[in-house]
Amino acid sequence: MAATNRLSGVLGLLIAASPLGQGKTVTPTITLLARTYHSGSFNQKSYPQWEFVTGNDTVPNWTTLLTIIDRPDAHTRPDLDRLAQGIMSNYTSHTAGGF
Repeated sequence: MAATNRLSGVLGLLIAASPLGQGKTVTPTITLLARTYHSGSFNQKSYPQWEFVTGNDTVPNWTTLLTIIDRPDAHTRPDLDRLAQGIMSNYTSHTAGGF
């Protein structure tokens, strides 16, 4: 939960720091392994989930995707492995031919 609060705080700061009065918005970005990702989507269906893509990619049509999901129920490495397998299975089932 603390990680989510930190991420929410960072996203909140980005939004608060954006020049909203000037009609401009700031798209949150994350740099990971020398690659910059920009915010592609956010939803709270089951758990809060942020998806970040690179370049001109979109969430429906991506080549590199970074997904952050708030899962306060995952406390151990086996918990994380189980969740990761489920997520990978979900993405694979929604792409033609898998990865």
